Amino acid sequence: MLEGESMGAAPGPSEPAPEGQTTPDGGSEGQRTRNEDLSTWADRLEATLARVPGPINRVRVLALTGSTQDAAWESCGGRGGLLVTTGRQVRGRGRLGRTWSDERGLGIAATFVVDARVPAWRLSMLAGVAASRACDRVLHRPTRTRWPNDVLEPGEGGRKLGGVLIEVRDGLAMVGVGVNVRQQESDWPVSLRERAVSLAQLGAGCFRIDVIEELLAQVQRLWAHPVDELVEAWREREWLIGRRCTIAHDGEQHTGLVRSIDPIGKLVLESAAGELHVASASASVVRYL
Repeated sequence: MLEGESMGAAPGPSEPAPEGQTTPDGGSEGQRTRNEDLSTWADRLEATLARVPGPINRVRVLALTGSTQDAAWESCGGRGGLLVTTGRQVRGRGRLGRTWSDERGLGIAATFVVDARVPAWRLSMLAGVAASRACDRVLHRPTRTRWPNDVLEPGEGGRKLGGVLIEVRDGLAMVGVGVNVRQQESDWPVSLRERAVSLAQLGAGCFRIDVIEELLAQVQRLWAHPVDELVEAWREREWLIGRRCTIAHDGEQHTGLVRSIDPIGKLVLESAAGELHVASASASVVRYL
């Protein structure tokens, strides 16, 4: 069942259910944005829930929403276990107040509502590994992660494929995941063309629902993994290890060599002042050297 505009959506008519389907990498922008059959998404995700048990037990698919984070909070009824996704997100947000919108419906936006007693850093790491593995499955090669919340293209290029946002309200965590799926170079602002990339640009011939299905399955599977296995899964994909960068942390900037990710998800930075263990919630990478 496809739902219309959510309570958090921007003003305007609900987007109608698209008709037909085209090849994932073909057609004009209109075809790319309209010819995915959103009416099948809920059934496919429900089938994934039946096949792969975990913390999520129900799904909601919206044709259009302002933000899946807000829609998930409004829809969850004060309890976890919900996944909300959408065909188009027009007022999305990223970490540290950045924007993450997809008005043309070329990427995925999904929010998982779970118990906030699980530490935010662990949720961010779990979602990042899940998103990275989902991208691996459609690309048939391993993607990378970048502390604290990014999914990157395979190899050393460092272009961003996706990201994670954790927000906590009244004992529930909204775990937001965005992945670039069907964008082409011309879809990016000039300022982003060297920093962002999509699965389609990397050669993946997939529909967005293929990525959402695999993302859901990976979240379900990773939920029960011991924390040391989760940290190791992130560490082996981490793009920053062995690189020099400047980190903003607690109002100060620290420059050094990234040595590792420690057992509780902190970045280990070797600087002139010594070894610094930086928590993801209070830090961001200012620049790469």
